[in-house]
Amino acid sequence: MNRYTIPSPALSEPGDKAINRIQDLRLVRVEKLRDEGIGSTRAWEITFKVPSLQQAGLGSAEEAAIKANQIRAGMQIALLPVNNNARVERALEGLKDVQRPQWKGNMATDTLVQGQLPGRDNAFIPPQMLSPAQILAHTVDLTRPTKELMSLVMAESNENWGSYATLPVEEFVNLEGIRGRLSLSDLQKWQPPLENRKYTPSRVDLKKGEISLMVSDTPCSVQHPDGRTLHCHGSMMGYLSDVIDQFTPSQQPVIHGFLDVRKHKLPYHKDEAPKILIGTGVGIAPHLAYLRECAAEGKNPNVPLMIVGVRRESEQLRDNELRGYLPRGTLQYAYSRPALGEGQYVDTALKANAKTVWQALQAGGSLYLCGREDMRKGVDATLLDIARTEGGKSLEDAKTWLKEVVYNKDNPKEHLLEESMSFHDRFYEDKHKKRMAKLNPENGKTT
Repeated sequence: MNRYTIPSPALSEPGDKAINRIQDLRLVRVEKLRDEGIGSTRAWEITFKVPSLQQAGLGSAEEAAIKANQIRAGMQIALLPVNNNARVERALEGLKDVQRPQWKGNMATDTLVQGQLPGRDNAFIPPQMLSPAQILAHTVDLTRPTKELMSLVMAESNENWGSYATLPVEEFVNLEGIRGRLSLSDLQKWQPPLENRKYTPSRVDLKKGEISLMVSDTPCSVQHPDGRTLHCHGSMMGYLSDVIDQFTPSQQPVIHGFLDVRKHKLPYHKDEAPKILIGTGVGIAPHLAYLRECAAEGKNPNVPLMIVGVRRESEQLRDNELRGYLPRGTLQYAYSRPALGEGQYVDTALKANAKTVWQALQAGGSLYLCGREDMRKGVDATLLDIARTEGGKSLEDAKTWLKEVVYNKDNPKEHLLEESMSFHDRFYEDKHKKRMAKLNPENGKTT
């Protein structure tokens, strides 16, 4: 286990508002859904015991959230990634002047200050109390070096810039000519903070106090200058892979996280209208949670169509279970890289079911999307086409319908599309750029 772990604050007694507090989530089950070997995609469904759910009762905040339908399919849970021992120690080897920060605060008050650690919205330990190893383990994203960090030690015109930019940070800081030139504060300033990652569960079991997630891991292969091939992971999935590999029935690892019930990403429960479910890969997780919830409550879900996008047939997840919940012909797959024939995407399958989709939307139904952000562009274009072919709208009227009815940001409770999308490279390409712009507000660029 990670020797640099920061203790999780103890949960408050029932009656206190602890529903969004960081807590110890104990991994109690791991089910392998797909394993294509080292360097290829693996997928699991993992289940955590959630202490705050087990405390529900006696008028607690948890009980109030349950009664308000906040803890159910479509909710979010946030997990806090940790850089493992090997990455941290390797990074420290390459940094200069690594010393324990001097803390001059007031122990009586500063230990209760919240929001001091990136991604720990309600952490209780200020960073001044952490060792350099803990700072790297919990607060700095080591996925790869940013342009700003690299610029401190090399010119962008350097012929090695492109290959170095793909290396994990702990390998970059140890390269010949770079080792010993960067400090811990350089990494803290120029790397993205190690922030929490949000997931929509595949199962919410209030009776057992458990929440399940579906996760997949597709490591990228990077060539090191010394000839080694490195299999690299994103910060969260690299951490989860380690935790999953450590799991045994007698050894149940604990990670930190919190339930985010401020806003449902996918509010399935808002009505009994038709629901078109669309997901790619493990993006079926929240849809599966909804179908499981309906089955547990003895309800028949009104799902005229569910579309699942995967690369090939061997990557189908929970196929038999899904078919058991849905009427015959309702579940359809879009294979982007089939063994035979031309590849299809979810928008292709959506267009092939144009009449079903239009009828569902006209009956007050909604579309529920979960997957990569780039999927939405194809869905939007297909909805425009469906509005014209099935609804008889002009192109301009179809665009107005898409903006004012489907997305309807002026009245979110009335819109027809709910989504939980993941952004490719979000913490580097989106959040980090905004953070860098704040450092130089005059022109929005770093220097």
